[in-house]
Amino acid sequence: MEEALEVYTECIENQPNSGTSYGFRAYVHNTLGNFNESIKDYDKAIEIKPISYFYTWRGQVKKKIGKLEEANNDFNLAIQHLSNVNELDMDCYDFDDLSKAYFELKNYDRSLECCSRAIELSENSHKTSLSDYKYQKARILIKLGKYDLADECIKSAAKINSSSYYYPFMYSLLYYKKNEYLKAIKFCDKCIEHTDHKKKVYIRRAKCHYALGNIDQALIDLNTYLDHNPLYNKAKELSKIYQGQSGSVYCWLSEINMIKYYDNFISEGFDEIDICKELTDDDIQNELNIDNEEDQQILINAIKSLNINDNDGPSN
Repeated sequence: MEEALEVYTECIENQPNSGTSYGFRAYVHNTLGNFNESIKDYDKAIEIKPISYFYTWRGQVKKKIGKLEEANNDFNLAIQHLSNVNELDMDCYDFDDLSKAYFELKNYDRSLECCSRAIELSENSHKTSLSDYKYQKARILIKLGKYDLADECIKSAAKINSSSYYYPFMYSLLYYKKNEYLKAIKFCDKCIEHTDHKKKVYIRRAKCHYALGNIDQALIDLNTYLDHNPLYNKAKELSKIYQGQSGSVYCWLSEINMIKYYDNFISEGFDEIDICKELTDDDIQNELNIDNEEDQQILINAIKSLNINDNDGPSN
């Protein structure tokens, strides 16, 4: 994606009045987590070439950073832009954009109508987009609670393109909504193996782990996402909630800036605070394989503090 950023930057330098180049560079910035830069580029794209999908895409970025009122205004502007166009003159891309705008505004019935129309039109002339539209339809059906129909739609899309990232992505969403968290995690894993383009799947996997009581693993996934997208409000809010509900090894190691050894603790079975309290000085080096003497001392002192706090409990 960094290469794409360079390509579109060069296009803008050569053609500074190309709204399309600004729009696509904005899309790349969004993918890379550069949300503020993405919005600036969409602003410029719309100034030069005010087309519906630039409004929709800008709205999606604003939604990520918590500017919900501005985001909804952009989605409405996208719909308004296309409302003046005769439906007979609209192509599958127009209906797809309408579907996405209505989806973001939570008007799922209207979103489904527009998506179905996009599928109908693409079957005749734009078959390369057909699978994407069917995956989008599955997403809408999941929101409407029509899980069996969504399953059929995913399978139909997979017949066209089973290698698409959206195949595991949609199944991870479907199983998450059906509270089948282990299956959802399996498909989240496939998404992550497939590509890191859509890092949002880390949030879904975190929710699954949290639902199963694996709070430490949930926090790892959220922080992995936040490493790439530190401005994304939803992930930050979830992280605070999960940390607030956890007296976990993960949180304890975070507090003493030793989170880099989390895997050492978990892999050796020290996955609860009470178990960690039993660690001896020798265990830190021999069991946890921590060789750095300074870090060893930090952990020794932290474990002593855990035990002192226990002994300083309320007296009778």
